[in-house]
Amino acid sequence: MTEPRAHVHSGFGGEVQPGDIAPYVLLPTDASQVEKIVAHWDTARQVTHHYEFLIYSGEYAGIPITACSTGTGGMSVSIAIEELTRLGANTFLHIGIADPLEDEAKRGDLIIAKGAVRFDGASHDYARPEYPALAHFEVVMAAIAAAEQSELPYHVGVVASLASSGPRPPGRFGHFWEEHTSPLREALQRAGVYGGSGEEATLFVQAAVYGFRAGAITICSRTEMEEKFDPQLDETALAAGVEAMRILAEWDKVKAEKKSPHIVPDLGVGL
Repeated sequence: MTEPRAHVHSGFGGEVQPGDIAPYVLLPTDASQVEKIVAHWDTARQVTHHYEFLIYSGEYAGIPITACSTGTGGMSVSIAIEELTRLGANTFLHIGIADPLEDEAKRGDLIIAKGAVRFDGASHDYARPEYPALAHFEVVMAAIAAAEQSELPYHVGVVASLASSGPRPPGRFGHFWEEHTSPLREALQRAGVYGGSGEEATLFVQAAVYGFRAGAITICSRTEMEEKFDPQLDETALAAGVEAMRILAEWDKVKAEKKSPHIVPDLGVGL
């Protein structure tokens, strides 16, 4: 008989031990995306599949790396981060599909989040509403570098992490769209906010409070004019995420060699 656990998710059901999780962790929403991610790695092994959390660990370009699906929404993300940080992870990159507020990005564009509007709900269990949900600047820079190297179209900005995508007209409950959801989304769009995936704010606040690095890359897979999602586009975001994590690991090696706490851009001006 196994010993009772402190929580149903402790150690992802008691199946994951210290050493199974790498410091660098990619966080796709969907478990199927984990399978796509590890196809880019040199080695990979499945660690566990507990609830929505499918976890693989392995090696890519000489760095230890883990991928863990989080499921949808802030509460699910918060569980993943609680467990992963206890098992040795310290750098996180969420990869997802953006839900556009309007037509702020073209289909296939990457959205690199530098911060998130905290309408997720779960982040408020970690810090007051005034606490900003900010991505770590090194993760943002690595995501930009990955997009530039791959010549991918991208935007950098604040994203909206909403607790739900809201009821969509036409439909039985379309009147709620007019009364609440539509004005909220319109206000965010006027403020220059990009549509997010719903998980960014929880991740950013949680990581900052605990002293870890986190960022997010999403891809716009539809527009308001083209309602249908293209599930194949997530391959682009996933590949960019893997490359961004490789860049971060390389920068960490440079920091260790120079005994510097942060990476400094080489602008060619004698820095």
